[in-house]
Amino acid sequence: LAIMGQDKNLRALLNLAFDNEALSDYKRAEDLLEKVRAIRPDDSEVAGYQGDNQFFQHKWRYAKKYYTEVAKLDDKNRFAWRGLGLSHMQDGHPEDAVAIARAIGDPQRDRFGEILVFINPPGRRDMLRRVQWTERHGYVETVYSH
Repeated sequence: LAIMGQDKNLRALLNLAFDNEALSDYKRAEDLLEKVRAIRPDDSEVAGYQGDNQFFQHKWRYAKKYYTEVAKLDDKNRFAWRGLGLSHMQDGHPEDAVAIARAIGDPQRDRFGEILVFINPPGRRDMLRRVQWTERHGYVETVYSH
């Protein structure tokens, strides 16, 4: 780090990683996040930051790996599920994104009366699918034709 003796300071490492991402130096940010993760291996937020970093680099396979780790550490982390679903869509696997949408509902059911997930093709705003869960009707999937 630029500040001597701060190589174990989590806040300094994370701030520097975020600064590097803001400057589009994703590899440097990735290296810093690895240092933080070595210090805090079970921190779901750090694993999520790693997933985001890989997502920014369009490294879908690695993003999915980190988002899956987050979901295992904290199955109610909606950012992990969102990142995982988006990574599957970006990687050209909409069916896996639908499975993720359904998986989102399972640990969240006690918190919400309805869960609604829209799945769009990469780079477009038109909907490909909609997955809805309610207590009354369970899962209902709507597929839109294009």
